[in-house]
Amino acid sequence: GCEEASVVMAWKWASGQGLTRQEALEEITNMSNWEKSQYGGYRDTSAEDTYTRLLKEFYGYKGGRVEYDITLDDIKRELAAGNVLIIPFDGQILNNPNFLNGGPERHMLVAIGYDDTKGHIITNDPGTRLGQGFTYSYGNFEDSLRDYETGDHEPIVGRRTAMIVVQKVGSP
Repeated sequence: GCEEASVVMAWKWASGQGLTRQEALEEITNMSNWEKSQYGGYRDTSAEDTYTRLLKEFYGYKGGRVEYDITLDDIKRELAAGNVLIIPFDGQILNNPNFLNGGPERHMLVAIGYDDTKGHIITNDPGTRLGQGFTYSYGNFEDSLRDYETGDHEPIVGRRTAMIVVQKVGSP
């Protein structure tokens, strides 16, 4: 459910709405039920499918875009422009001490800022209840970037990176 949770957080931010834990749970449940009716189930989804299916089709979001072959500089550029980012990772490389069993191989989270002084990316990471404002070092963050195929634990081949750029509703 990290794709769904990340989309809910980013959508609520983009549309200027607040979000409680209970509302998040209801939104994720509604989205999962919708995915089951539209796609036969809910499973890991690539950056492109997450953007198309969940942001565009489910929410009707008309902004943003998917970028590929990204680097830390690309991430910082978009965050400096005032956007939030939904980014896929190899969660086992992310090395979050709050993950169980070393973390998921396929994971998405929302990048919300950065701190050049400390060399950290600031995130809202749905992979743990301690994920709000969780920081990752620049090096660890960049090393962990990894898009993956849509499906039920499809093999991850190669190391393509991607991010979904989410802009405020009504932004150019």
